[in-house]
Amino acid sequence: MARRVSEKCLEFDKHFVADLIEAPVTNRSQLNIVHEALRDSIENDLTPRQREILLMRYFEGKKGVEIAEDLHINSSTVTRTLQRAENTLRRSLRFYMRYLNCRFHEE
Repeated sequence: MARRVSEKCLEFDKHFVADLIEAPVTNRSQLNIVHEALRDSIENDLTPRQREILLMRYFEGKKGVEIAEDLHINSSTVTRTLQRAENTLRRSLRFYMRYLNCRFHEE
């Protein structure tokens, strides 16, 4: 079963965020907004299985094969599930990035 997401577990760094949303986050306030949006999206937009695999991969640092062994599933299932989770997060964060870009250009 999926594990509960803890605050400490969801401490993102700039590189993870930039790789996920394919855009740099230029200042601390922007990073905080994206972090909150990312936490919310992980908790509310992903399925329990997607959340579990995403957390194992990015926050526990496990490789796909290790995740597959731990969950007793095929490694291709891990890859597919992770890709779907990342796509869901990208779609969820697209709004926030547009908002941040608009605010950045206004300043």
